[in-house]
Amino acid sequence: MSEFNYLHDFLPKYSKTIWRMSMREVGPYLRKIDAFFRIDEIKIEAKEYKLNLAELKEEDVDLESMGFLIKMNRIAHETKYNLFLKSSAVMIYSAFESSLLSVAQAVSEVTDMKVNVRKYKKKSSDDRFLGGVGNYALYLIEVHKIEWGGLEEMWERIDKFRFVRNCIVHKGGELDANEFDIFDEVSAHESGLSRDEEVILIDFFYLTQIFELMKDFFEALCLKLDGRVFIK
Repeated sequence: MSEFNYLHDFLPKYSKTIWRMSMREVGPYLRKIDAFFRIDEIKIEAKEYKLNLAELKEEDVDLESMGFLIKMNRIAHETKYNLFLKSSAVMIYSAFESSLLSVAQAVSEVTDMKVNVRKYKKKSSDDRFLGGVGNYALYLIEVHKIEWGGLEEMWERIDKFRFVRNCIVHKGGELDANEFDIFDEVSAHESGLSRDEEVILIDFFYLTQIFELMKDFFEALCLKLDGRVFIK
């Protein structure tokens, strides 16, 4: 098999295997933990129903103490669930960043470029490509001439997710006043993403949609790893 045919056939399949291995545990983990919280929510709702019923029947129980404990249960539940959602957003982005690095490094190794992608110094100042993921993407674009056409829309949404993730990591999920307009523009196009004044609110649906988007992005990217662009 010629080098041309070998790279043309092998690299897309190899890269797909790499990113799938890097992200394969994320989806099951998210669904498992979310299911746990949903069961907990049902239990709290059952307690609330029981309390309401006791009030209607004027049963001889300490309704005030019972109500207080249920309220504390709900506060604890919502606090932990919000923490799970925000930490999951960070985890999803980290998995994406790690996977993109792995794919870019695989391209470097298979094509015998011998470049440490993590240390690659990008040439472009294009603000669509920021942070580590932007650097890895530009490595593929600048060094291996990957055609970015068809990836732009997905990349833009992922980059906006990076903004949300950064607010969570660096500010505990709270926005500065000068970030309200930026966030509102992002959330206007994303179901399950909103804010209560400066506090970012995330639904599980938003996380699953972003995770599926990332998988679609990698599928499309791997199709572009055509060996013809690597032949010297």
